[in-house]
Amino acid sequence: MLGKNIRHERVRQGFSQEDLAEKAGLHRTYIGMVERGERNITLLNYAKIADALNLAMHDLMKDLVYPPPPPKQTSKKNRVVGLLAGRCRFLFIEARPGSGLGVFSPRTLHV
Repeated sequence: MLGKNIRHERVRQGFSQEDLAEKAGLHRTYIGMVERGERNITLLNYAKIADALNLAMHDLMKDLVYPPPPPKQTSKKNRVVGLLAGRCRFLFIEARPGSGLGVFSPRTLHV
């Protein structure tokens, strides 16, 4: 997201990647990699880019939207239990003897 903001501001001000790189004292390919999110940026280089764009560092962070974290991986058992629990008032899970860990027998208890 920071790279996208840098690109947006660079284009808004009419700079090419090469112009911005020269003004910031960085390499042209580095600017492109930062804008595409292929390269992490150090605070020093971030400050150089912000200065080259005549902006405060926090101005480039405006409207950053952090993507939500990826969902946690859950086991097949937990997904099944979660689905069944949403449909049952009470849920008891019991493994059938000799059937292995992947087979469960749900029972509901109605009050």
